[in-house]
Amino acid sequence: MGTSAGELPGGFIKQRAARRAAAPSTGTRWGNLFIKDTILSIIDLCKKDDTRKHTLSKVALVISCIWLIIGIVGSTGNDNDKTSDVAIATESSIEDVSETASVIDTPVFEESEIESSTESEATTETMSFVPEESKEEFIASCQEISYKTLARTPDEYIGQRIVLTIKISQVMQGGWFDDSEYYRVYTNDNYDMWLGDEYFMYDSRIEDNTKILKDDVWKVYAEFIGTETVTRALSGTKEDVPAIKVYYADLLSE
Repeated sequence: MGTSAGELPGGFIKQRAARRAAAPSTGTRWGNLFIKDTILSIIDLCKKDDTRKHTLSKVALVISCIWLIIGIVGSTGNDNDKTSDVAIATESSIEDVSETASVIDTPVFEESEIESSTESEATTETMSFVPEESKEEFIASCQEISYKTLARTPDEYIGQRIVLTIKISQVMQGGWFDDSEYYRVYTNDNYDMWLGDEYFMYDSRIEDNTKILKDDVWKVYAEFIGTETVTRALSGTKEDVPAIKVYYADLLSE
């Protein structure tokens, strides 16, 4: 790991901090000298010798005081240097650990793994793509299923595609939050009165906006979706009638 110009290597800073921590500080050396000189000066001054003025002892005591002051100032500065070195060494160690962790955490993908992943994604997209069914294919899959068969066992035929020719008997609007329209329709009967089998119809036509009106006759291609409960207006009774969802329809007469 390189070091840019103007920066000190982390190892050098750690070694310098360790040497300074192990060596006695300047304040400690001056303090020891001060203590020795002070003790000797005091001993000399305490001697009862009227023939001497103890001038040297007094000078030594003054110098010791001066050294004391200098030692305190020097010790403070040295301690600050040590603190700065330790802080720099700590920051350098943190940076080393961070860089090492980033190198370890960074995933490395080989070219073969990337190519394999790309191929897998392409395969998934190909498999999930289903071409739309054409109108002709849908119509061809519809078949005629009797009304009684659907009404008797509706669950067995849910999802089956059927073809019917029906007449619109009633157009019903949706509720408060429903803008859709629903339809009651009938197949033709033997008397051409269009009062045959009843269905509940949902309009889900694809690419056809022709409006469905009452009394229209349509040939519808639809999907059976079960039964729908219908309430009779006159009697108030409820009945389940087969329900269909229309996808394609041809208007036969109005």
